[in-house]
Amino acid sequence: VPASEAGRLTDNLRHSLEDPEWISEGEDFTRRMHAAVELASSLEESLVRGAGKPELESVWTKVAASCKDCHAVYRDHPR
Repeated sequence: VPASEAGRLTDNLRHSLEDPEWISEGEDFTRRMHAAVELASSLEESLVRGAGKPELESVWTKVAASCKDCHAVYRDHPR
């Protein structure tokens, strides 16, 4: 289930990049979203190959920070 959920997150982020409303946010947003896709994909890959807890925690921390940082700019305080 965790790998499936990480895959779902990756897919949702990818699909967000195709949404005209989000595309209009500009280059910074697009850069952040591409980075988030890469991080979520890395989490999924780590889960599928059975990575250990330290690696999984490290990757998850990066994913969560990416979301939090982007939300602080684009969701919590809309421009």
